[in-house]
Amino acid sequence: MSTVFTASVVLLSVWLSSAASLSCYECPKEGFCDSADQLGGGRTCDNGRTGVCIKIEEMTGEQADTGVVMRMCGNNDYGQGGNTCQETKVQLNGFHFVPAKLCTCDTDLCNGKKSVQVESVLLGVILAT
Repeated sequence: MSTVFTASVVLLSVWLSSAASLSCYECPKEGFCDSADQLGGGRTCDNGRTGVCIKIEEMTGEQADTGVVMRMCGNNDYGQGGNTCQETKVQLNGFHFVPAKLCTCDTDLCNGKKSVQVESVLLGVILAT
C-alpha cells in the first residue's frame, strides 16, 4: 500500500510542477532573433508563478518593417499587465534606448509572430461578456 501511495505522491508532484511551468519561444542568442520571422525554440520557463513570455520588436519607423526582435522567458510583465503590448523605449545590446513594442503574455508559446495571440484576446472578450 505504501508503494502505491509513494507513486501517487510522485506523480502528483510532477503533474503540479509541469502545470505551473510556462513554455515560451526563445531565440538562441540571449533572446535575440536573426530575423523577425525566427521563432527560436520552445523553452520551458522555470520562473515560477510570475513568469511571462516576452517579445520585443524594435520599431524602425517603417510600418511593415521591424528591426531587432527578441523572444524570451521573463520574470515579470513590466507593470503593464499580462497579455498586453505597449510602445515604449528599450535598451537593446547595451546601446542607446530605441522605440520598441514590448509584449508580455502568460500562455504557452504566446510570444510568436503575432503580438498577442488570438486565443488570449478571445478569452478576454469571452470573460468580459
